[in-house]
Parts: sequence; C-alpha cells; structure tokens
Amino acid sequence: KAWAVQWSPDSAFETRTSNGSFTHAFHDTGTQELKAFVKDDDGLTSDTVEVTVYVKLGAPFVISVNASSPTGTSIFILDTIRFTLRGDDPNGHIDSALVWWNGDTGSTAERVKAANDSAVFTHVFGRNENGNRTSRFRVMDDDKLTKDFVVTRMVRLGSPVVTSARCERDTIWVNDAYKYYVSASDTNGFIRKIYANWEGGDAAQDSLMISGNRASIDTFFTHAYDTSGGAKTTRFKTIDEDTVASAFRDTAFTVRKGAPALWGDTDDTLWVAVDEGYRDYYYKPNYRDTNGTIQKFYFGASADTGAASYKGPADSAVYTVSALTIDVGDYRYIYALDDDGLLRGERFVVFPDSAPPRPASFISSTISDSTILKWEKVLDTKDGVKTQVQIFIKEGSSGEPDVPLFAEPLPTIDDPRFGEETISTLHATYKFKCSFSGLGRWRVVLRDARGTESIAPNTAGDPATFVAP
Repeated sequence: KAWAVQWSPDSAFETRTSNGSFTHAFHDTGTQELKAFVKDDDGLTSDTVEVTVYVKLGAPFVISVNASSPTGTSIFILDTIRFTLRGDDPNGHIDSALVWWNGDTGSTAERVKAANDSAVFTHVFGRNENGNRTSRFRVMDDDKLTKDFVVTRMVRLGSPVVTSARCERDTIWVNDAYKYYVSASDTNGFIRKIYANWEGGDAAQDSLMISGNRASIDTFFTHAYDTSGGAKTTRFKTIDEDTVASAFRDTAFTVRKGAPALWGDTDDTLWVAVDEGYRDYYYKPNYRDTNGTIQKFYFGASADTGAASYKGPADSAVYTVSALTIDVGDYRYIYALDDDGLLRGERFVVFPDSAPPRPASFISSTISDSTILKWEKVLDTKDGVKTQVQIFIKEGSSGEPDVPLFAEPLPTIDDPRFGEETISTLHATYKFKCSFSGLGRWRVVLRDARGTESIAPNTAGDPATFVAP
C-alpha cells in the first residue's frame, strides 16, 4: 500500500502510495546513505533497507558540431573550414574545447577557450587529406569533466573541370592554323592554367596561364597540324590555384589534307595577251594550296592526265598563236597535284587575246589657245568602243613622248571628248590646252580590259605644234 525512501539521515521519509518510482536530485557530491521500506495492505511494515550511492559532478555533453566552407556545405581540400561546436553542462558551463583533426588522441590536440558554451575552430585539410576524415572533439566543463564527440565528414578534392572543348571549324585541314576553344571552371577556387595535348597523350604540349582570380574561363589555343592528317584526339586539362588538376577532356575529329584549287582570270577563261605578234605564248592558271605546295601540273586537251602534253613542276604551258587561233578560245584541261597527294583540275577556255591595233597618227592643228590631235579610230577586237585610250606628249623635236594626258582609270574610245572634233567615224580627235607652246611630239596608245597595250610605233612620235593658253 505504501513505499518510503529517506534520501539523507537528516531528512524525513518520502512516501508514495501509487507506485514505487521516485526521482531525486542530489545537491552534494560524495557518498549518500539511502533508506527504504514498504507497507502492505494489512498495515505491516517491511524491514528497512539501507543503500549507499556515490554522487558525482554533472558531466558536460556536445550538442552539435557544424562546418561551414567558402562554397557552402561541401568541404574541399585547401579551403579554410570553420567548425562551430555547441555544448552544455547541467551543473555549470563549458570551459574549453579540444579537437584532434585526425581522430587520434595520441596526437597533438588543438584547444580553444569556450564562450557561451560554444567554441570555434578553423582548419585547412591538406592536399592528401581528401576522402572520409574522422575528427574527435572534446568539451571540458568548469569541473574539468569532459565528453568526446566524433565527427566523420567527406573532404573533397575540389577538382577543376574542363567543361567544353571544340575547334572553330568543322573541317580541319593539315598545316592550317585554327582556334580551339576551351571552357573550364573550379568549384572552390580559381583556374590557373590550361594544358593541351594535340596527339591524345598525357604530356602537356601547349599551355595557357590564366591571370586574375577567375572561377570560370573561356579561352582558346591556336594550333596547326603539320602531319599527314587522319583521326586525331585533342586532350585538355586544367589546374586550379591549389595545383589540383582536372580530368582530361577529350575531343576527337579528323584532320583532312587540303586540296589544291585552280581558277581562271575571268570565270573559266585564261587570257593570253598577244602583244608581240604570232608566236608561242605561255598560259597559266591561278592556283593555291591552302595547306602546302603544289608539286606537279598537268596540261592537256582532255581530262586524262595520262595523256597530258606536259607533266611537271612548271605552272604554265605553251600555246601557239596564229592567224587561225587569234581571238578564238579553245579548251584546255589543267590539273594540279599537291604535296599531300591530292589532285584537282578544271577545264578552262584559253583565249589568245590580241592587243589593240596600233593607231596611225595623222595630223595636229591649233585653234586659238587649244591643240587638236587626230588619229585613226581603231578598236580592240574584243572590247570594241570600250578600248581605253592614253595620249603621251613631249616638248621638243626628239625623244619618246612620255607625259600622259590622262590619269587612271583611262577613258574609253566612246568618251565624248574623243569625238567632238571628229570629221568622220574613221577618225578620233582630242582637243586640249597644252602646257607649252611650240614644237613637240605625241603618240596614242590603246589598252584593252586585260591590260594589254597596242604595239608601240617604230617612230618616236608624230610631230606637232602645240599651243599653250
């Protein structure tokens, strides 16, 4: 029916009638004598039992250990990490805290003074301390009682990463320089250097130093493959300010051999300037090889290079100009073989373009303060009235006329200035004011659209009397 406990010799018994469960707080440490008895429903009392207990001081305990890093909750090597420890003591306060970063209490501990039952540590995990790291924290109260708390956290490498790599062109030719764009970033720091290997190996063949504190970077390398081409793998990697290296970023592509190219002077036409009468002339294509040199040319009348009339390093071939071929186009096939072994060719029209005919000078005359020159109105076979005109003059009775009357671009024969004094359509005239008076010489030269000029006269020029204004 009843339960009774005496907590100290000087205190009264504490009695309960509902159950035999008691709670008590001791205010003194050391040995304490307890007595207890029970009474049944007949009113009979049991023997008194004496129990000795030892009361100790209250031990502290750890409530939490929280870590914060520059990047948030993740912990990376070589970053300064802040650890905040919170503790409590039931009968006092936390005096100090200790930590063994490697978890081994046999090693040296780091100790800090607590404030408001809290302590703050900062720590940098070394380059070789990545992975799961176990640290042991210990709180000590004002009674010198302690309590340990073990924390295991993942320490990450914080490796940078090459996020993308590409070439500026989809088609890559050997010996041509292209830009290779690379992007990289670092989750807990800055990119310091980017390396490139152009042949798929691990060794750095090229590098770029990145200045400033950039967590991400977009940059480029310039490179030309001087090999025979084929399948290639470029490898890029980066390191951060902690000298931690990223994994390689591989990009595969094919380096092609650049083919030679041939083209005409005007569309598919190759002009042969016939400026010295009927004889053998040379014709040649315009050409280039974007990534090397042309080693051999083939000239022939058919697309069969085996039947070519010329095979060799020269870039021109002979074309015989006669009265039957002048100003008449004919087909020729030209092929070029480059140093990569690539052959390319085109069919061209070879056109022997006669020079404008040599005009015959006639007479000169003067009107008031002007001089009039008259000559035979001849035209280039192909250009007609678009034949260009230049007139040279020279003061005195000897010497080749060398002072031009017109600046570039030259006027054409259909210019109104060459017809205002014309007596008939067979003649052309030019009226102008000369810079000197007296005897002089003059000559007319015609030029076609390809730049070929009429054959110079045998004489030094026709005489004339010039009048200055």
